[in-house]
Parts: sequence; C-alpha cells; structure tokens
Amino acid sequence: MHRHRFFSEIKNIQFIPEENQVDRSGFRYSIALYQDEKITFSFSLNEVNGNYYYTEPDIYPIIDDFYESLEVEEE
Repeated sequence: MHRHRFFSEIKNIQFIPEENQVDRSGFRYSIALYQDEKITFSFSLNEVNGNYYYTEPDIYPIIDDFYESLEVEEE
C-alpha cells in the first residue's frame, strides 16, 4: 500500500471518545508524521493527546495492511 492510498483510507476515519478514559498501558502501533525530519503529529491507534478513542471504521486493519506492505531494508 502506498502512502497516498494509506492517507486516503484514514482521512475520513472518525475517532470516537471512549466512555472509559482510565489510563492504560500498551499499544499495537504508534504513528508519527514528519515534515523536514521533525515530528508534526503522532498518535497511537487508541489514544491521541491523552484521550482514548475507538474508530469507525476500525483503523487496525488499515494500519496492518500498510505495515505489511512496507519494504524494509535490513542493516
């Protein structure tokens, strides 16, 4: 999946606040967006700026597909 398709798929996802906002630990993925080598925005899939969310549609399958399609060079 190319990044343009990735952004197209996530741009209309709704982040809906969860009723339970109790702190929790762990995450499956964390996303960081960069511009000129500087982070402009970052979030985990269920938390943004200290608030917990679920998404409609579910963001996890989209992120899984994107991650699995990456070509990573080994050092």
